[in-house]
Amino acid sequence: MHPNLVLPLIEGLIRLRQETDPRGGEGSAKDKDSKAFMALRFASELVETLAGWAIDHQVGLAMEGREFASVAPHDAPDLPEYVEARTAADDHRHELAGRPLREARRASDQMEPDVARQALLNLLLPNPGGFPNCLTQMVSEALRALDYNESLPILKPRAAGRKVSFRTEQLQLKAICIVAYQVARGSKKVVALQKVGDALAVDPGTLIKWEQRLRESDRLGVARALSHARAAAAGEEAAVKAQYTGEPTYFEGGIGDLIYGWSALLALSKEIKLAARS
Repeated sequence: MHPNLVLPLIEGLIRLRQETDPRGGEGSAKDKDSKAFMALRFASELVETLAGWAIDHQVGLAMEGREFASVAPHDAPDLPEYVEARTAADDHRHELAGRPLREARRASDQMEPDVARQALLNLLLPNPGGFPNCLTQMVSEALRALDYNESLPILKPRAAGRKVSFRTEQLQLKAICIVAYQVARGSKKVVALQKVGDALAVDPGTLIKWEQRLRESDRLGVARALSHARAAAAGEEAAVKAQYTGEPTYFEGGIGDLIYGWSALLALSKEIKLAARS
């Protein structure tokens, strides 16, 4: 984001606070949920603009399995372990290594789980999101506990009784989004279903059943995902931003194809095969 947009973001945050202040009574509660989401998105863009480099640095540290060096123990400023950590941390290579991952848009560009956990730990300490400390501490402890093969309550799965795993559902949702994208790009639905089905080695009717079951499970979530895919196909930047879905909000230069096109379909096929083996 261009630095010149910093002031408009700040002004937008101030305006949204004024519009939703509880002192305004019932009138200020109108559209509060969407405005709260908008405010957090503005805040995210503001942090990314002003301190994105610092986030890149912490992610880069995590890529080497390193923690935030932070400050020295007050009674042992020359502790060798701290000196080593600080010396290693004070290097531009971490920011340069972390930047591509922050800018990644595709699932195939995501970082390894161990790196992601360490990156979260590094970022939870300074807490750029301004989350409640009790929440960041709970998540930090749960992430550290995983290294002891222990799952603390916040990361323990619920007994939901679902027949399909979360990961499988997300992969199936991606498949029907690719179908929607292809249709929005001009393909007939029967052709898109066949094309996606062939790539995933499933019958087109199976894709239809996936969509039906997913809609029964989360009608709103599916509607949003399909809407986003269609917006990507149309290149409707403003329409996508207006949804505030938290997903990528621009599709210039074929970004939509990267997310929903042929290469994405091939990557999805591999992910589904891996998920079936696990």
